[in-house]
Amino acid sequence: MSSSIDKLDKKPWVKVREELVGEKGVAPETADIIGELIKIHDPVESTVAQLLADPCIQSHPKAPAVLQEMQVLTGFLKCLGIEQYIELNLSLARGLDYYTGLVYEY
Repeated sequence: MSSSIDKLDKKPWVKVREELVGEKGVAPETADIIGELIKIHDPVESTVAQLLADPCIQSHPKAPAVLQEMQVLTGFLKCLGIEQYIELNLSLARGLDYYTGLVYEY
């Protein structure tokens, strides 16, 4: 699934969504939720707050660990005084399945 999302820099969301649903077997409703999430390009703290407030995200079994990791990142950025320069882009995905956490790109 992440390999499809990783194509967003080359393809419009409509084509990526078609691939997710048609080739990857993602339910259309799930693809629509992903479509909303990938629109978020905000500062880390704001993005984490949005995710914490989202009941759909909160219902996922892996959400607490992922959000905790994002909150730790937010804390480090604040300690360094650079949080205003860092954006969390939820459309950034890599097609390699061995990634186990956040992907950093600068």
